[in-house]
Amino acid sequence: MKGKTLLIAIGTNQHCSKNMKQAKMLLCEYMEDIRFTEAMSTKAIGIRGKNFLNALAKGTTTDSHEAVNSKLKDIEKTCGNTDEKRQKGLIEMDLDILEYGGKRYHEKDWQREYIVKLLKELEK
Repeated sequence: MKGKTLLIAIGTNQHCSKNMKQAKMLLCEYMEDIRFTEAMSTKAIGIRGKNFLNALAKGTTTDSHEAVNSKLKDIEKTCGNTDEKRQKGLIEMDLDILEYGGKRYHEKDWQREYIVKLLKELEK
């Protein structure tokens, strides 16, 4: 079975270096062909809180969209994410599917300056 292209947005504003490293390690265990952009510091959007460390990841998967989303939520929890922390603007890890099998998600995110910049890095 041919894999579907997967593009993931990665973001954290708590224990940024540690959480980014852990998320990347767990994503590497999940997808063999995954590659990452450099991490970039950005201001929080839509919440009060510290700056974020953001990156993008791209790879392929044979899992369904639902299975991928479930796996990403598991990784978020492993990095220490909870609903209670999120409500306070403390984001240990946020993993969002931006693209799955050619279909785009989170349309507003595609316009964000850091996403546009990081996408160019993936195209190199």
